[in-house]
Amino acid sequence: MTVLRRALLVVVGLLSVASGGAKVMLMPQELEFFGSIGLSHLGIILFGACQLGGAALLSFERTGLVGAVVLAATFVLSSAMIIMNGSPAFGLFSLFPVVLLGIIVYLRRAVTARHE
Repeated sequence: MTVLRRALLVVVGLLSVASGGAKVMLMPQELEFFGSIGLSHLGIILFGACQLGGAALLSFERTGLVGAVVLAATFVLSSAMIIMNGSPAFGLFSLFPVVLLGIIVYLRRAVTARHE
């Protein structure tokens, strides 16, 4: 189980760093999308920083749960914005990392319960 959990941590971590990094670097597609829904450049950078921070927290055992919650919140918020912007299929697909985070938390709790 720990191998699966570690693999999922790597996948979600990379997705989070890619997503957050694109926002922090103000990539044109991020500016276009988030600007169209009224988010300022500073708002986009802060949103990306939350994703990068969540990825960092997720990578440590003691802060992993907090990181998972932060990342889930950012991915749900992004998905909601995508759906409201008229792309429901892509918005629902964007919830995939949230499902992976749920699996990570479940596996962590299973391992912790076994060690108690």
